[in-house]
Amino acid sequence: MGLFISDLHFYARSWTQDGDETKTPRITAMTVVLTVAKRDAKNQIVPLCTQKAIVQLPGEPVILYEPGTWDGKASSES
Repeated sequence: MGLFISDLHFYARSWTQDGDETKTPRITAMTVVLTVAKRDAKNQIVPLCTQKAIVQLPGEPVILYEPGTWDGKASSES
């Protein structure tokens, strides 16, 4: 069929705690935007459809102080 993912974006939805001097974001959800395309007879990329999904993260918001530090648990489970 010749279909492929031509564009893929991830966006984090977050908020910051009032009074938190570090302004550390609390991640609550991810938005994923996916575009599927094919190539036409002139080898040009032709987008066929774009789908957007908002994925809520389970549990309560977790503070991430450094990339890659989340253990998959909510703050209350630590």
